[in-house]
Amino acid sequence: MIFHHRVDTAWGPAWLEWNEEGLLRSYLPGPCQPVGQHAGLPPWLAPCAHWLEAFFQGQPAPPPDFRPVRSQCSQAEWLVYEQTQAIPPGQVKTYGQIAELCGRPGAAQWVGQALGSNPWPPFVPCHRVIGSNGRMTGFSAPGGVDSKRRLLDMESGREQGQLFEGS
Repeated sequence: MIFHHRVDTAWGPAWLEWNEEGLLRSYLPGPCQPVGQHAGLPPWLAPCAHWLEAFFQGQPAPPPDFRPVRSQCSQAEWLVYEQTQAIPPGQVKTYGQIAELCGRPGAAQWVGQALGSNPWPPFVPCHRVIGSNGRMTGFSAPGGVDSKRRLLDMESGREQGQLFEGS
């Protein structure tokens, strides 16, 4: 059985989706509302909800253990996600740098594809990965690169407010 829980953040409702194995997906604040059974949080997931609340209040600390269900991604994608999680709040790396850290120099596009499938934003902070020219590229969440920029600005203390227009 799959469960959902709404987390009210300063930027709108975010969602956590889990089963008995762990966290299946997280949803950034915005227009998305998962379909399924809504439930209270199990004790192991409560720190994740509290972290999301703090994160969207501009308090970007490293996330707690979010018990990701690794079957949601391939081993190669998990390697990308691990490297992405190591990027400190407010800082960035390029897709190419992540590819090199994963032992696949020149595979920036591969990194972009993996991050485009990221089931755990912002626990896996894919918004911290940018193009080699320093441009905001490749953010598949609602609002696209504008949302990516707003997340980075928020982490740097430059902006507060809603993540997506209309949320």
